[in-house]
Amino acid sequence: TWSVGASGVFEPRASITHTWHGIGMCSVTNGWVVGHYNGDAAIIHTKNGGALWQSEFLGIDAPPPLRAVQCVSTSPFSAVAVGEGGVILKTEDNGFNWEQRQPPAAVASVDWMTVH
Repeated sequence: TWSVGASGVFEPRASITHTWHGIGMCSVTNGWVVGHYNGDAAIIHTKNGGALWQSEFLGIDAPPPLRAVQCVSTSPFSAVAVGEGGVILKTEDNGFNWEQRQPPAAVASVDWMTVH
């Protein structure tokens, strides 16, 4: 079971000092949690139902905090994460690479709180 409390604190079976905001599970074993650490975006990923969580390399310099993540495919596992300042990140290869996507100009500076 995964949950994020009102304070945004999420501790996946180990104490981690990040602040977590969103959880996106593609299956009972594979999923992501997004948030921030020292004001920068952070993503962790599990491939074994939460027994082990690993940090993801985002491939972009210091994106702002992320607020939500949604699984979009299970073959291969892919997801979209959104956050403050209009940031949109997408992985199409099980989290090995995250690419920044550009939102439409009219909403480029919106703080995204959810993704569906």
